[in-house]
Amino acid sequence: NILIDTVASSVLSKEITSLRLGNTYQLKLVALNRELRSSFSTSVSGIPIPAAPTELKITSKNYNGFNLSWNPVLNSASYEVYRSTSLTGSYALLSTVDLTSYQDIKANFNTTYYYKVSVVSPTGNESELSQAKQACTSLATCSWVRGSWYKPRA
Repeated sequence: NILIDTVASSVLSKEITSLRLGNTYQLKLVALNRELRSSFSTSVSGIPIPAAPTELKITSKNYNGFNLSWNPVLNSASYEVYRSTSLTGSYALLSTVDLTSYQDIKANFNTTYYYKVSVVSPTGNESELSQAKQACTSLATCSWVRGSWYKPRA
């Protein structure tokens, strides 16, 4: 048994950030006070969920697609790339890739897209989606005005 952390009795949950992806962990609790220590609780099994990728970037734009890249996540098995035509809409899975980049060559001209990426761990657990990144397939650039995105007219 290895002590991971000690928390106050008022703490009802604890995030453990030092675990490796791909491993299964057995966790137990023990109650302590100044003089007494309880026996260990029943063991519970846990598998770490990876953090979402960061620094999603659109590195190259043209009339029919984009090159996307993001920071690698340690011990990841793959990444899943999602796309939507609405920031708050549903995102469709475009592809599962092993690298920290993806080339979307199936975008429609004169369309605004939003991309998100997730990490898949070696055990198949998927992270939450990354922050969205916007891209436009037009000669004009995407712009932010009064709380919403729009495409300026050429």
